[in-house]
Amino acid sequence: MKLLIPFLILACLFSPVNSFAQKSKRQARIDSLMALLPKASEDTNKIKLLQGLGIAYAPINPEKAISFGEQGLQLAEKLNNKDAVSSLSYFSSRW
Repeated sequence: MKLLIPFLILACLFSPVNSFAQKSKRQARIDSLMALLPKASEDTNKIKLLQGLGIAYAPINPEKAISFGEQGLQLAEKLNNKDAVSSLSYFSSRW
């Protein structure tokens, strides 16, 4: 019992830190993908970048997630990449 109370106090103190760490990790991923996007040529790699941005934005900004998903879907259709079209169509239908 003596160990339980300090453990609970520490757990309460550090839970906001964990939430902040997850947000900053997501933002770091978004930043790195956004930095790669302007340099990407119109190929499968750009489709994957757009899909990754859509997934990263989904929990925090669904409108942006849909926008990136639609951009990826348009590029996949342009390149006739059936796997990416299928994947991105599923992603878009979820939102």
